[in-house]
Amino acid sequence: MNKIEEYTYEQSPFAGSRWIAPTYSVDVAVITRKFTLNANLKGHLYICGLGYFEATVNGQRLTQDKLIPVATDYHTRDLSEATYTATDIRTHRMYYYEYDVEGFLKQGENVLEVTLGGGWYTQRERIAEGKMHYLDRPRLVFTLAFDDMSIYSDGTETWCESEIRSSNIFIGEVIDYRFRDNAPKPVIFLPHPEESIFSPSIGIPDRIIRKIRPRILSERNGKRIYDAGENVSALVALRANRGKFTLRYSEYLDGEGNLDFTTTGAHYKGTSGKPQIMTDVFISDGESRTFMPHFTWHAFRYFEIEGDSAGIEDVEVCVIHSDVGLTAEFDSDSEGANFLFDAYVRTQLSNYHGSYPSDCPHRERLGYTGDGQLCAPAAMMILDSKALYRKWIRDILDCQDINTGHVQHTAPFQGGGGGPCGWGGAIITVPYAFVKQFADRSILREALPAMRRYIKFTESCMENGTVVRESKGGWCLGDWKYLDSGKVPEHFVNTALFVRALRMYREMSGSNEFEYLEAVCLSALEREYVALKEIGAASVWATYVGIESPEIPRKYYEALGKFDTGFLATDALVEILFKHGYADTANKLLSSGATGSFLEMKRRGATSLFESWGCRGSGSHPMFGACTRSLFEGILGIRQSDGSYGYEKICFCPALPTGMNYARGSIITPRGKISVVLKRRDEKIEAILVVPDSVAVINEAGECYSVDIVQNL
Repeated sequence: MNKIEEYTYEQSPFAGSRWIAPTYSVDVAVITRKFTLNANLKGHLYICGLGYFEATVNGQRLTQDKLIPVATDYHTRDLSEATYTATDIRTHRMYYYEYDVEGFLKQGENVLEVTLGGGWYTQRERIAEGKMHYLDRPRLVFTLAFDDMSIYSDGTETWCESEIRSSNIFIGEVIDYRFRDNAPKPVIFLPHPEESIFSPSIGIPDRIIRKIRPRILSERNGKRIYDAGENVSALVALRANRGKFTLRYSEYLDGEGNLDFTTTGAHYKGTSGKPQIMTDVFISDGESRTFMPHFTWHAFRYFEIEGDSAGIEDVEVCVIHSDVGLTAEFDSDSEGANFLFDAYVRTQLSNYHGSYPSDCPHRERLGYTGDGQLCAPAAMMILDSKALYRKWIRDILDCQDINTGHVQHTAPFQGGGGGPCGWGGAIITVPYAFVKQFADRSILREALPAMRRYIKFTESCMENGTVVRESKGGWCLGDWKYLDSGKVPEHFVNTALFVRALRMYREMSGSNEFEYLEAVCLSALEREYVALKEIGAASVWATYVGIESPEIPRKYYEALGKFDTGFLATDALVEILFKHGYADTANKLLSSGATGSFLEMKRRGATSLFESWGCRGSGSHPMFGACTRSLFEGILGIRQSDGSYGYEKICFCPALPTGMNYARGSIITPRGKISVVLKRRDEKIEAILVVPDSVAVINEAGECYSVDIVQNL
């Protein structure tokens, strides 16, 4: 990854243009600029709208991308009322877009029309993280560049209110087609945020990916309840010719078949005093129209439409997320393994918006670095996500304090609590996963100095060899979402994670600068572990850093028969079990139906992953699915060798557990597709491996395989 282009206002395509905005506070504004062309119809539009924008030239949309620009920490704002510590001095960035408009222009009068939605920029309703908005209105800057002249946003534009009467990224939109603003108003100028950087857009924008025809479950009391069949991130497109319709969304139904809003944020009250429930209101003007929100998304399986059903002509569920494709496949005769793969993929995709990975797509929608860093290796392996993580690494670097090295817990920064290593450590672990998966080390030019600052900051948060705090007033979580007996002291978890980060830094940098720090931490962990030996998750972390035998966590979890680990230790545990030859124990956990298992989620009707064992809380949190990578590395045996990047060398060590008779899968790597088929025949396992010529294959003994093999194991 080359260094991302960065420009000041004077260096950018917008030198000469002014930031313009509506004259008063609105959620959505339509800004119009008319201009005349005599001959030259070749031009480029450079545009940046905050929060979101949709642009047309002469009535034609320039792109089908949605929710652009991709999300970032646009510029400084008043964070004195943030819920969590937010005094860091961070880097601020605004992404702009370039469009070739040659095919959109005509001789004579032309019209550029930009609909601006508030998005994150004006969001004021949700205040769980405190007051996080920037301004009370969206803003726009543009330049139309031709060979012989340029047209700038210069105040000659006008604006009108939109039929989108309200828009909130957490709640939804009110669209009233009866409304007409026939009185164009002059725009105002806003000052350029001097502390912010302009960058050409990177990442993967949101798009409508596929459509689902929902099923009507019931109709009573003026409400129709629909089932999309799966928990997705989506918008409902409602075609109607009359009436007013209120749409509400939920992941689950209650015992009476009504929508249950408890998992998607209804326990939060907004500035309006109303509960946080995803809601759209569509009001017809009597013409047959399709209603669909413009500047938000929803996450749900079930939804209700309240209103006169006689006016409804059609209903579709339009799945929306960052346009990330699937680059892996997995199938087996294991119900648990198959559900894990399918549910993780669906959950991860639902949590890609604005080209960053979120914790959940409804209640919080934030780029939490805990969930994101844990899932990064699996997501990079299974999904075509390189460009997305390239952008998210940029977000993480931007949310580091330029003086202290502290890393915030959400990227782009939108508030939120976490911990020093399970969250802030993303500044090391995500670039490491990126380099390992894609063999692209160019990111390290900028990331390594940032990693070093983070390490020095974390060292300052240590006492007696363990990481015991973070910034003053900040959170210091260790692991999260344990079940019953799995809780481990925060300082023990953070110190183990810090050791992992130090080792990754050493591998990437080739430097032994912090060898002394790793030794100090290991000594402290050995000392602390004496009192924690009876806790299964503590033995996981001790094994992970090399101070305990893997046989100890194996015995504990073989007897327990389910997960009691937090989201961080769950991934580590499954990796340890497969890596050290305990595939049967790993499969026992993956196939369990007890409380503290993936199959319990499935048997509760889930099609995506809960955020807690016991099926509590959000029904679309990817974090426990990070161990999905072990289906490929553990069962199928597609494991990169030490020192390998981009799958130049794999250690082929398949492990079909007892009770599984068949497994197949593939991943698309930078060197091509690697596929494996495993079948149990009598007392032996037949393994078929197909790899590109450029991939070297060895077995556990270090012996080379040929590239197309059938091997009895």
